[in-house]
Amino acid sequence: MPRPLPPTSPSSGLDRVAAALLLFMGGITTLVGVFLLVSAAILKGAADQTGVSGLGAVVGGTLAVVAVIVLAVGLVEMLGGVGVWRGSAWGRVVGLIYGVIGLLLGLAVTLDAATTSSGTRDSAVGGIVFLAVYSVITLVLAIGWRPAQV
Repeated sequence: MPRPLPPTSPSSGLDRVAAALLLFMGGITTLVGVFLLVSAAILKGAADQTGVSGLGAVVGGTLAVVAVIVLAVGLVEMLGGVGVWRGSAWGRVVGLIYGVIGLLLGLAVTLDAATTSSGTRDSAVGGIVFLAVYSVITLVLAIGWRPAQV
């Protein structure tokens, strides 16, 4: 009698690395969005204290809109990470989109730090970290992708 085959995982080990990186970066982005949302409320209150009519609404409202956008970006990135973890094609597409955007942002930050005298070493390191993380995500999802086996 033949032995049964072990169950196959929905994704490979590299896919799971890419998924974990998407979840991690999406979580950081979501936390930044929450921080911005709390900051919007605090700054609105502080701007209202100045006595300038409508300043608090403009400052708080503008920052709240930015915060909601950042929150949405982070949540969609985390959702893409879950999709990649499960081996779904839509997760791969979301991961590739975020991978390319992250590569472009990392490249922009790194080049800015390298070409301007005001660029600090910290911003260059941040850009290089972005480049490294999103390079792994993009390469794994573009080249090493193994879809879920049904």
